[in-house]
Amino acid sequence: MKKLILAIILLFSFSTQAQSSLNGLWDTGENSTNIEVSEKNNQWVGLVKTSDTKEDIGMLILKDLKKDGDKSTGKIYAPKRKQWYDVDITAKKNNLNLKVNAGLFSKSLEWKRVQ
Repeated sequence: MKKLILAIILLFSFSTQAQSSLNGLWDTGENSTNIEVSEKNNQWVGLVKTSDTKEDIGMLILKDLKKDGDKSTGKIYAPKRKQWYDVDITAKKNNLNLKVNAGLFSKSLEWKRVQ
């Protein structure tokens, strides 16, 4: 009985960790830009935390994220194009794999966890 209870507790703790894998500070690999992804008012968002240009700090980059396990879908902002695109995000340990969709074209990105 004790083993069963311990197994249930362990399974619950792993599922909680998997659900929060999107949460954190992520290095985009571009221009010293880090994005902080967090849940605010029951919605997941990503804000620029650090950047080469101070104007970008606080800018909304990810929005409308809907999580389904380790996968999420939503919108990502491209500051150079000043446009929102569909994005599919897969969380894998300390990486976020992003697939940005723009009509017939797509681009893959990888962000690494900072903290």
